[in-house]
This record gives sequence, C-alpha cells and structure tokens, in this order.
Amino acid sequence: PGCQRSRFSGVPSDEPKNRLAVSASWCASSNTTALQAAVDSFARTGVNVGGVLMLPAGTIKITSPIALPSNIIVRGQGNAPNLSLNQGATLIDASATTYAFDTDGTDEAWNVVIEDLAIKSAGTAGIRLRKAYHSSLRRVSCFGSSMPIGVHITSDSYFNSIIEPNINGLASGIGVLVDGASNEITILGGVVRQNGTNIKITGECNGVGIA
Repeated sequence: PGCQRSRFSGVPSDEPKNRLAVSASWCASSNTTALQAAVDSFARTGVNVGGVLMLPAGTIKITSPIALPSNIIVRGQGNAPNLSLNQGATLIDASATTYAFDTDGTDEAWNVVIEDLAIKSAGTAGIRLRKAYHSSLRRVSCFGSSMPIGVHITSDSYFNSIIEPNINGLASGIGVLVDGASNEITILGGVVRQNGTNIKITGECNGVGIA
C-alpha cells in the first residue's frame, strides 16, 4: 500500500530500470517494516536487479535501520538548506533507532546512492557504509545535537564519495568518520562544520580526498 512500481522512460543508462514511489500518506507514521520490504523487493525483479526508491517530501519516522543492498538509489525530494519542510524537503526522523541507513556489512554493497534528503538525530550515525563499493551520498543533510556521527564509512569500503553534504551542528559528535581500512574516499563541496569533530580519519585509510 502506498507504493507504485513503474518503469523509467528515457532515464540515464546508469540508473536501475525499476522504481518505487512511496506516497506521503503512507509515511505519515512509522512504517519501517514496509519501507524495508520496498527496498528488498528490488532484489526480486529478474534481470533488472536494483531500483530507485523515491521518497516523498515531509517527515518519515523509522524505528530501525533501513538495510540497503547493492544497486539501489534512495532519492528524496530535497534536503533544503534550512531544513524547512515547506521547501519540499524529505526528513528522515531516526531518533528512535541507531542508524537511518546501513549497508549489510556481511555481503558487499555496490552502487548504493542516497540523495536529496535530511536525517535527524540517529542514535549512532545518520548513515553507515560497510563493505561499500562505488557508492555515493549526494546532497544529504545530517543534524541533531545528540547524533554521535553524521556519516560513518567503515569495514573495507572503497571508491565512495560524499558530494555536497550538509552535516552541521553535531555538538559533541563527528561529522564524517572514515575508518576500518577504507580507501579512496572523496568528499566534494558542501558543508561539514560546527560539529565536535568535523572529519576524522583513523585506521588504515588511504586516498581520502577533500575538495
């Protein structure tokens, strides 16, 4: 309920062919299980494995992390520089869980994209990428004075990027943490500031570029 599956027409060739649109009314209350089922459905689409999960503007409350497989795009309607829902932002309220989004960590996750949304007050980190390859966070905001980490890239992750982030105001937290032998990480543009520590790189990390 609240989801509509369709095919793209004329979309870029590097995007999955399947998409699933989630309605605003469906997200009015916590629907973590159904949202995870929508993500998981992309693994059962035959030759077109993967897909684009399109989230509506407004607040979406989750109570456990959304686990992301390979070849998925999670696309909001905008992160709004001032986090105003009146500007059409998609806000993930993760205050009741550890992470908003998390890759599996057991299997490798390839080509995961999260874009154009904001994450509020996750208990451990807004987004965790584990064993992630060629994945990208694009125009994602993380905020909330009690959030320990905005973005955590760990566990042998390679060739990932954070593009135009807005990670701001994690009073005693870390904006971006890269550790666990993660290599070739690019942070391009955007804002990572006014956090306890803006960017922290530990462990056997090589090829971290900030521009």
